[in-house]
Amino acid sequence: MKKQQLQKYLPFALALALPAALFWYYDVYVNWNPVLCCIAVAALLLCVAALTLLVLRARGETKPRALAWKTLLSVAVFAAALVGVSGIINNALRIGAKTAAATALPLAAAQILVLFALRLRLPRKPTKAIICICAAMACLLSCIFTIGVPFYMENYGMKNAAVRDGAQLDFELWDYSQEPAGGTLLNIDINSVNIPFLNSVVDTATPNTVREALQPFVAQYANTQITDVLFNIFCQYSAAPSEVYTTDVDKYLQTSENGVPVDYKEIFHASYTLSQWGVDPFEVWIAQCRELGMRPWISLRMNDCHEPDDETNWLRGDFFYEARENGWMIGEDYGYFRNCFDYAVPEVREKMLAYIEEQFMRYDVHGLELDWMREITCFKEQGRPENVEIINDFMRRVDKLRHMAQEKWGHEIKIMCRLPRDYTQSVIYGFDAAAWAKEGLVNAIVVTPRWESNDSAMPLHQWRAALTGSDVKIYAGLEILTNRAAVESHSTARTAQGYAAQYLSAGADAIYLFNYFQNPNEPSETFREVYNTCGSMDTLLGARRRHVVTFQDIAPKGVGRFRPLPMKVTKTKPQSLLVHTGSFEAEELTIYLGLKPNANAESLRVYLNGKQCEYLGKTALPEEDKANYLREEADIYAWRAVGPFSEGAQSVTVHNNLMRSVAVSYVEICID
Repeated sequence: MKKQQLQKYLPFALALALPAALFWYYDVYVNWNPVLCCIAVAALLLCVAALTLLVLRARGETKPRALAWKTLLSVAVFAAALVGVSGIINNALRIGAKTAAATALPLAAAQILVLFALRLRLPRKPTKAIICICAAMACLLSCIFTIGVPFYMENYGMKNAAVRDGAQLDFELWDYSQEPAGGTLLNIDINSVNIPFLNSVVDTATPNTVREALQPFVAQYANTQITDVLFNIFCQYSAAPSEVYTTDVDKYLQTSENGVPVDYKEIFHASYTLSQWGVDPFEVWIAQCRELGMRPWISLRMNDCHEPDDETNWLRGDFFYEARENGWMIGEDYGYFRNCFDYAVPEVREKMLAYIEEQFMRYDVHGLELDWMREITCFKEQGRPENVEIINDFMRRVDKLRHMAQEKWGHEIKIMCRLPRDYTQSVIYGFDAAAWAKEGLVNAIVVTPRWESNDSAMPLHQWRAALTGSDVKIYAGLEILTNRAAVESHSTARTAQGYAAQYLSAGADAIYLFNYFQNPNEPSETFREVYNTCGSMDTLLGARRRHVVTFQDIAPKGVGRFRPLPMKVTKTKPQSLLVHTGSFEAEELTIYLGLKPNANAESLRVYLNGKQCEYLGKTALPEEDKANYLREEADIYAWRAVGPFSEGAQSVTVHNNLMRSVAVSYVEICID
C-alpha cells in the first residue's frame, strides 16, 4: 500500500471504531461531565495514536511520528463528527425528530463541512486545515451546549421530559370521572392482637362473664367508617375448631414438633381455656358485628409461610411437615417463599377445600375471603396455562361449597380474593379473576401490595377493564408499611388518607385495610383517625394528606417491578413522574424531593403540571418524628406549588442546570 493511500484511508477506518468505543462511556457522554469526558477521549486518542504508530512503523514509513500526529488529528475530527451525528440520532429517538433538529441543525451542517473539507484536503497538507476546523468545531459545540441546549430545555424540554412511571404512561386510562364510592374493610390477623387480647380476657373473666368480656374487641370499630370486619382464622394452623388442620388448642397440647420438644402453653392458654368453657370467640364476634351494623367475614391465608428458617414454630400445623417430606412445596429457588405449598399437587388443594367446607358449615358469615396474597407464589413453575386452569377449577369447587353454605344459612354468601396490583401479573401467577367473574365465582377483588410498601400506582383501570361486564367490586388494599426502609416505618394517618383518597378517586369501590387492627387494651389514635376518615371522600377532601411515591414489592419471576425511584436528572434529560393524589380542596401544596447529601438543590427547577414551583430550601419531612420513609440516605428539599391543579394526578418534572447529574431518591406531595 502506498504512503499516500495509507495516509488517506487509515484515518477513516480508525474514525469508525472510535465512536463505538466512546459509547462505552455513554453515561459520561450524556451527563456531560467535563473531567471524565476529557479523560475518556484523551485515553482513547492515545490508544489510536499508539496503534497508528505501530502500523506505520510496520509498513516501513520514514517519518512515522509526523504521520501518526496528522492521522491522530484526523481521527479526532472524524470522531467528533460521528459522535455528534450519533448524538443527533439519539436525541431524535429520545425527544422527537423535530425538536432534535431545532438544536442540532447547526451542528449537522458543521459536520458535513468538516467531512467535505477533510475529504478534499487530507491527502495534501491537512495539518493547518484540521487545526482550524477543530478550533471552529470547538467554538460551535461550546455555543450549542452552553446556549442552545439550555434554551431548548427551558422552552421545549418540559413537554418532552422522560416519564419515569411506566405504569402511568397511559394517563387517560386512569378514570377519575367516576363518583367515588366508599366504605372500609378491616382485616384482623390470626394472632397479632387477638392472642394477647384473649389471654387478658381469660385471666380476668369467668365462664359466666367471658362473652361480655369479649365484646370490646369488635365494639372498638363501631361508629366508624368500617363497614366490614374480616376475621383471619387460618394461616398455617387454624384458630377455629377444626378436624382438618392443626388448631391452636392442638398447639397448646403439643409437646413435640418435628422430633423436637416444644411447649406453646403460654401462647395458647386462652384458646385452650375458652375451648374448655365451650366458648368460640369468632362466633361471638360474628354475631356482634351484625348487631353493630358491620358485615362479618372469615378470611383464610391460602399459603402462609412465616418463619421459614425456624426448625419448629408455634405457627405451624402438622401438614407443613407432611408437605415438606413429600415434596409438595415450591422449593429453595423461591427463597423466603420456599415453604409455600405447590397448588399443582392435588393433596394440597383437597386439604384446603376440606377446610373451607368445614368452616362454611361452622360460621354464619357475610362472606369468605381467600387471601392469595399470603402468599401468591402457589406454583413451582410460574406462567403455565395449566396453573390458571387448576385455580379456576379450585374456585369452581369453592363456589359449590358456597352454595351448600347458602342453603344452610338461608342467605347469599360472598366470595372475595386478595390479589396483586397488576392483572396481567396475577394471571402469570395463575390467578385469572376475569375468568372467575364471567362464571360468577367471585364477588370482590382486593387489589393490593404484599407488605413492604403502600403501592402508589396500582393500575385499577386494568382491573376495571378486565372485569368489564361483571358486578365484581374492586377494593384498593392499603398496607401498614408505606415505604419500607431500614426501619419498618408504619403509615401515619396522613399517609393512609393520601392513598385512600387517591384510590377512591380512581374508582375503587372501597378501601381495604391490612394490618391496621388494634388491641382495645392498647388503642391507637392513628388507627382511630384512619377508621374515621379513610372510607369516604367527604372526610378525605379537606384532610392534611401525604402522597408518597413508592414501589411494587412483589412480581412474578422474570417480570420487572414498578420502581420509579431513584431517577437520574441531567442537564439534557429532565425527569417527570405522575403523583396520584385524587381530589382535594387545597389551593397550594408542597413537593418534597430527597437528594443525595450535599447535592446542589438550588440548581434544580421543579415544575408541577408545567408551572414552575417556588424553591423553599432544605427542610425535614412532615411527621419526621413518627415515621422515616427514606430508603437511602438523603437530604430533603421543598418546593411550593400553587393551583390550579389537575384532577386526580399531578405531574412533577425536575430540571437540572448543572453539568453533573442529580439522583432523586424520594418524592412526596403534601397537601396541607
